[in-house]
Amino acid sequence: MTPEFSRLFNLDKVGQLPYKYDITATAEELTELAQRFDLLRIEKLVATIDIRKSDHTKDFEVNARVTADVIQACIVTLAEVPDYLEFEFKLSLVEGDEDRFHDDMDWHTEAEKEYDLEFYQDNEVDFGEITAQYLSLEINPYPRAVMDEGQGEEVLPEKSNPFAVLNALKEHK
Repeated sequence: MTPEFSRLFNLDKVGQLPYKYDITATAEELTELAQRFDLLRIEKLVATIDIRKSDHTKDFEVNARVTADVIQACIVTLAEVPDYLEFEFKLSLVEGDEDRFHDDMDWHTEAEKEYDLEFYQDNEVDFGEITAQYLSLEINPYPRAVMDEGQGEEVLPEKSNPFAVLNALKEHK
């Protein structure tokens, strides 16, 4: 299955100097991502990704900055709730697959790094899908619309206390 927002990147492009890679989602990709994440719509998704070779032979370090404009439905009123998201993520790209990596004895020292781990094979990595996954983590799970004065929750009439009758009888004694 091809991800909604796929940007395959060949890591052979990265030399001794860091490589800057900019990605922007198309209107069709934004629509598909909005459906995937149960949003009303996504108006913009842009990422600037800096990739450099790690001190390790085949590893890469990735620093990314992402901006997105998302529109969600308020969990109370279903009104549109716009949200501007700006966040960063750091990755360590490791060659191979996760199963092989877990068998490696250095797993525990790698896991303690400040970078998240992502795996690549055949010198390719999908920065679009990785960006989409990090976007999903930044979306507000409980969006609420800002309500004007006088709007909002209905004022219910005060309920009578079921023990009011007993209090009335007690006072008559």
